[in-house]
Amino acid sequence: MEISKKDALVIVDMQYDFLPEGTFPQANGEIIIPMLNKYIELFTSHQTAIFFIIDWHPVNHCSFQSNGGRLPVHCVEGTHGASIHAFLKVPADAIIIRKGTNHDKDIHCLFEESSFDSNLKANRITTLFIGGIATEFDVKDTAIEACHQGYNVFLLSDAIKEADITPGSSALAMKQMKEVGTKAIQIKDLIIDPNLGELLVP
Repeated sequence: MEISKKDALVIVDMQYDFLPEGTFPQANGEIIIPMLNKYIELFTSHQTAIFFIIDWHPVNHCSFQSNGGRLPVHCVEGTHGASIHAFLKVPADAIIIRKGTNHDKDIHCLFEESSFDSNLKANRITTLFIGGIATEFDVKDTAIEACHQGYNVFLLSDAIKEADITPGSSALAMKQMKEVGTKAIQIKDLIIDPNLGELLVP
């Protein structure tokens, strides 16, 4: 299948607070940064849309333990912890989508309260390639909801990382994503034909 303007790379939650030394780190989440950069380079070379999905919470967000929620304070709007990691090669024209911006809504899916879906539709995007963290939380929720919304979804299995808070949760998430139509691929499965300029998924 040829990479076209109908495709988009979607990178989820690669922010300092979700990485080592952050307030809510995902297990070894930094190890996928080099692979994500390879995907960024690939999709940039084909001039396709690249989205970075980030948590952007007000300080009084209902999910925080300090406000009666279940999670540590993380990704507070305007803080270093909410910034995308500097080692990621964010293109100048990347589209940043903020989620969790309402203090009284604790959600994991960006389709529910962000401009992501309207951006995709406005750009006539039909296929998403998703990577980031964490596999069993925002990555899973984004992939499943995208399938429900009618998008074709490829999960970049070499560019995601689980939180692994509960043993087996990552494997269950992968199963749930597959059941709704998500297809798992790795960068070795993406073969560029130099003559046709096509992305082939065997």
